[in-house]
Amino acid sequence: MNIISVKQEDISFKIFIQARMKASRMPEKMILPFYNGAGLLEIVLSQLLKRFSANSLVVATSNNPADIKIELISQLYDTPCYRGDEANVLSRFVEAAKIHKCDYIVRVCADNPMLKVDYIQPLISLAIAKKLDYVSYQFPDGTPAIRSHLGLFTEVVSLDALKKIVSLTDSKLHREHVTNFIYENPDLFKVEMLELPEELKNRNEIRLTIDTQKDFNTMKALCERIGLTASLSEILSEIDGQPKIRENMKEEIARNQK
Repeated sequence: MNIISVKQEDISFKIFIQARMKASRMPEKMILPFYNGAGLLEIVLSQLLKRFSANSLVVATSNNPADIKIELISQLYDTPCYRGDEANVLSRFVEAAKIHKCDYIVRVCADNPMLKVDYIQPLISLAIAKKLDYVSYQFPDGTPAIRSHLGLFTEVVSLDALKKIVSLTDSKLHREHVTNFIYENPDLFKVEMLELPEELKNRNEIRLTIDTQKDFNTMKALCERIGLTASLSEILSEIDGQPKIRENMKEEIARNQK
């Protein structure tokens, strides 16, 4: 993997971990024991802290009283927490970015326990080096990985781009889904997409994100077999060798379109 070497002293970034307790399809999934007794948010924080300092992370949750549990977990990991508008996630991110004085945001969803942390730095470096508004990974057909069910990768977006979205639309969809407006309107932003690793380019039937109880059970079984940090080839080999896992993923992709 080629990582662009750039000076980052004058341009700051933060990794925002998006999490909440009141997920409509599976409430409280963030705190249910998932792997070795740890919940999803704990797992994602632990993985990120292996590569990034705690002060470069921000847990971004809502001001719903239930999300005090999210804030308490962030405190256990000495990680800053921002609590903002429950429905308007875009506003939550913009306000958190202002408070934490960052030019770029790395958006991480806490329901992706097998997040590939090694693939984050190339996005940050590219965004800063080229002063991009948005950068992520994509499938050969141009579909952003964030809109797939992979649950392995992140996206990087500039604060300026998020402010621009606020000024251009008041759509409920775009205020709930932070970056959709950008890749739906690439002519309005400076966007660059990196190709997915070769072994994933035609694997859009893979679902490693957790939205439902069936996802949770499927991923829990998978992680118990191969661990959280299995390589891409190990993940794919295990999935290919387990018809029930493939069937569960197919069903949940059909039921939970992005």
